[in-house]
Amino acid sequence: DRRWPTGINVGLAFVDQQHIKLRVFERGVGPTLACGSGACAAVIASAQPGDATHDFTITQPGGTHVVNWSGKFLGDDVLSLAGAVCWEDEGVMTRVLHS
Repeated sequence: DRRWPTGINVGLAFVDQQHIKLRVFERGVGPTLACGSGACAAVIASAQPGDATHDFTITQPGGTHVVNWSGKFLGDDVLSLAGAVCWEDEGVMTRVLHS
């Protein structure tokens, strides 16, 4: 698409009260097991002003997380993500300099 020449990341969320089932597809990669920034974005997109709580359980193929958001929409926002982590892969990055 001309609007996104380098592609986009897409998150699909099913929201049921304080639970979100989330699938994330990252550009150049495809479906991912988990995405922390996507989980936090899904909470903000799903929360309604005036909600009593902004504690969400996020289920992704790679596991379950808990996201807590102060829900202020403006100002002194606090957003936290908690869950298990594991070693996924390792590699070596090199930088190619062009003359």
